[in-house]
Amino acid sequence: MKNIMRMGMCGVAAIVTAAIVMGVCGVGCDTVTDSKGTITFTTPLMTVTGRYAIVVTVTDTNGTLFLPLRWSVSEPSLGTVNGQGALTALYEGNARVGINEIRVKDQANAEGYLVVNHLPATGIDLTPQTNSIHGAAGAQMQFTVAPDPSLALPLIWTSHNEGLGVFVSFGLYNAVYQTTGHYGDNFVTVTDQMGASATAIVYHR
Repeated sequence: MKNIMRMGMCGVAAIVTAAIVMGVCGVGCDTVTDSKGTITFTTPLMTVTGRYAIVVTVTDTNGTLFLPLRWSVSEPSLGTVNGQGALTALYEGNARVGINEIRVKDQANAEGYLVVNHLPATGIDLTPQTNSIHGAAGAQMQFTVAPDPSLALPLIWTSHNEGLGVFVSFGLYNAVYQTTGHYGDNFVTVTDQMGASATAIVYHR
């Protein structure tokens, strides 16, 4: 009976998207159901840190999936599917380290999985941590974060006293700080999208 139900499904496309709650960009995944009923994710791996939630949504574009969908995970200690609708599921991850698989299967046993790599939120390695800046308004210095796959990009750079200095340009792991020409001590902070952060001190002399 399963082979009969799978007939005509070769090359049929569905769309699966995953959006990370807390403002992190989601991962879009196209899926193709072949004649064997295999759902293949074009983006099969997500790397995350800390505690978070992922909403996974399946859009059955041609009405070829046999509902309801069945969701499961390989390692419940890392995260679980705690709620689902007809074509959606909520995966809630814990602040633990390891590899988990989010699995989805329809009633005709078409199935696919998404691998979630849980990395530790160990903070941010920021340099320099202290520095003095001299000169009139417009003098600049650069702050750099050590590249780390556990960081949730883009990074957010903050000057706690913009009367002393502001960030004027940004790279993937660095930012340029510019003085206003006034004297004093300022704190600057860099934060990733999951809340890992580091702070440095700038002495304006």
